This record gives sequence, structure tokens and C-alpha cells, in this order.
Amino acid sequence: MPPLCGKCSLAAYDELNRQLTELEMEGNAYEETLHCLQESASTSPYNSESNQTVINECDEEIEKLENELKLLEFEETQLQWDIDDVTKKESESSKEYDELFRGWKAGQRSLISRNELLHSLNNQNLYYLSQNERLKSPELLKAIAGTFKKPVFDPCDKLVFN
Repeated sequence: MPPLCGKCSLAAYDELNRQLTELEMEGNAYEETLHCLQESASTSPYNSESNQTVINECDEEIEKLENELKLLEFEETQLQWDIDDVTKKESESSKEYDELFRGWKAGQRSLISRNELLHSLNNQNLYYLSQNERLKSPELLKAIAGTFKKPVFDPCDKLVFN
């Protein structure tokens, strides 16, 4: 059976608990009836031969009720097992979800880090492109060309560069 979602498993759990409560109530009613029949059979003032058939009928009814009680106890046990299974599957489902969520969160952090790195590299690239364009500008090239045509004096050596 595949893992149940929280809503489904909760509904199944509630239904199983409701059935278990009903069985317990039926079992209590059967136990009361059984007790009353046993008590009336043992304290009956009519223990004569003529009433032996009534006593036998009561004994048969008691036996039937005991068998039904055993059956109800068995069904109660099965329902308790079903409740345990649903609880276990819900727990496993929750663990699987937690693992998937942790993996997704780690992937998100990785993607955010990559995105930040790409953004940083893109900004650096844009900066270098703008510097390259600035260096290729005609005004700067003219200024550089004009600078090296004039004599440059070094204050230490008094050298001139042409």
C-alpha cells in the first residue's frame, strides 16, 4: 500500500478508532448479557427437571455470546493492527517528505550560490567591457597620442621621451 498523505491517514486513523470504539461497546454489552445469564442460571429457583430445557437454552445462549465476544476481541485486535499500520505508514511518509524537503532546500541553496556567482562574474565582465570601450574612445587615444609627442621631463634624470 503506498504511503498515505496526512489528511488521508488521519481520516483512516479516525475511522479505525471509531470502529474500535463500537466494537468495545458491543463487547461490553455482550459481557453484561453473559454475566446476567450466568447469574440467573446459577441462582434460578427453578432447577427442576421441567425447567432443565430453559437452563440448556441459557447455556447455549451463553456459549453463543462467549463465541461472539471472542470474535469481537479478534476484530478489535485486527483493528488495532490496522491503526498501527496506518500510524507507521504516516510516520514513514513524513520521514520521506522531510528527506525530500532537505534535498530540495540544499538544491535551492546551491542554485542561489550559483546565481550570485554568475551575477558577480557578469558585473565584472560589464566593468571590463566598459573599461575597454573607454580605452578605445577617440578622445583618450588623441590625448595619449598628444602626450607622447610632447617632451616629458623626468625630475630626477632630466630625460626626454619622444
